[in-house]
Amino acid sequence: RRIYIKTLHTAMTLPNINKWPLDPVFMDAVEKKDLIKEDVIYWQTFSIPGRKDSLAFNCPEFFENTDATNNDDLTYVQLHGKKAIMRQLKFYKKYFEGFENAYISDIASMVGIRESRRIVSDYLLTTEDVLSHRKFEDGIAQSNYPVDVHGIELRTDNIKCKSDEIPFYEIPYRCLAVKGVENLLAAGRCIGADFIAQSSLRIMPTCRAIGEACGIAAAMAVDENNNVHKINGSNVRKHMINKGAKFV
Repeated sequence: RRIYIKTLHTAMTLPNINKWPLDPVFMDAVEKKDLIKEDVIYWQTFSIPGRKDSLAFNCPEFFENTDATNNDDLTYVQLHGKKAIMRQLKFYKKYFEGFENAYISDIASMVGIRESRRIVSDYLLTTEDVLSHRKFEDGIAQSNYPVDVHGIELRTDNIKCKSDEIPFYEIPYRCLAVKGVENLLAAGRCIGADFIAQSSLRIMPTCRAIGEACGIAAAMAVDENNNVHKINGSNVRKHMINKGAKFV
């Protein structure tokens, strides 16, 4: 959940925040019951260009076994998240200089969800494809974003890229075509990919490229009076390049 905190004395705040590691500070707050352990599992902050008295926080993160397609689960996490945010604000004001007059200026309207449903597609992008930096004739998006799995019980220490020669992989057009459905394409993080591969492709720049390819392919299918499964993905790629897309 992204939050924004204003009225910081950043000349004091940033040097204190940058005193790594912060784990002892977090654990001290947990022991004193100013935070709970789940509040400090994942912590991330950014400066905001043009707003010298503000910081953006990409946290807290929740690892409950919840279902992103279930309204009750989403409501629970939404409420739980707001309580966690208020605990964190009190923590910052108590433990860090420069936060004394800080307040929350904005909270994301919805909990961010990294994964829910994924389609069964004509081609399934695999972990092996990502780690080996595989290229495809019908590749419509390129990415070098790493495998980025979140969760307490999920570890990716043993997931290493197998090639450094050309450090990016491609997503083929076939991952967008819903298998068994005549004229349905999907765009974004819901395309056909396994769990590990999806953790890499789900970011916005990659999804933007996938969306562009999806729109082009749909238009081609209409123009050619053709089925989306029969559209030549390499032609989609060529069309994207002609429109200014940059492929390595």
